[in-house]
Amino acid sequence: MLYTFALKFLSGEQLEQFKEVFKLTALGEMLYNDGIKEGIKEGIKEGELKGKVEKAIEIAKALLDVLDDVTISLKTGLSLEEVKVLRSENN
Repeated sequence: MLYTFALKFLSGEQLEQFKEVFKLTALGEMLYNDGIKEGIKEGIKEGELKGKVEKAIEIAKALLDVLDDVTISLKTGLSLEEVKVLRSENN
């Protein structure tokens, strides 16, 4: 609507300036929206990773009384050091 208004009432240099500003504004909006979309994707990835780590810790805690640290590490994907910390916290 604003663009149509500009076409009717602006002339020459004013119209060209308006078109340039309009293009930059549209480009800025596109870049902003792309940034928002990328941020959402990144947030989802981080959330999924956090959920996987939390699940691995939960499983490891359940296995502490039946398996050794190395086996728990291999089965859960947690580092041996992480498993040792879990074991020390549960003793």
